[in-house]
Amino acid sequence: VSFIGGSINTLSRGAFGAYAQDGGVISLSAGTQITTAGLQNATTSEGSHSLFAVGTGSGILGSNIVATSSGNLASAVKAQNGGTVSLTDSQLSTSGASGHVLHATGTGSQITGAAITATSSGSLANAVRVENGGTVTLTSSQLGTTGAGQPMTCYNSLYGGPAQAGEADGPEEFHVVLLDNHR
Repeated sequence: VSFIGGSINTLSRGAFGAYAQDGGVISLSAGTQITTAGLQNATTSEGSHSLFAVGTGSGILGSNIVATSSGNLASAVKAQNGGTVSLTDSQLSTSGASGHVLHATGTGSQITGAAITATSSGSLANAVRVENGGTVTLTSSQLGTTGAGQPMTCYNSLYGGPAQAGEADGPEEFHVVLLDNHR
């Protein structure tokens, strides 16, 4: 499926804006806007995700898109059980308890991004969550998270990478060290 411009909106329990599974591939570009809202599915406990790729060979490609999700356990982008998502020049956000902007879970699940702005809000929400063998790789991106119970500080913080070619100032390198302090 190729979707150029326009918008996708959902409002329901466990609804997905763009859902690739069983080897399916979706391409989104040119300012496409995806908005999902709704509580998690009562049976599967799956939240309402804007972009959701599940299974080996399933993928979502996006360039210059805006993805917003809201509701408990909602993710703007989720790759699961080998699914992949690759994004460039995109704005992503999520709000709601335990919602994550970028969430990769399961062996082989991958999310890659360049020039991404990702913001999350809500209790126990994260800009990036990786578990069970998933990976997330970001370059030239900004992450921010607010709300109570975050593993990171509950202040609104944006993290940027090193200075890019042609920028007058900024760090030469950027390192992130995450500690859980056994919480």
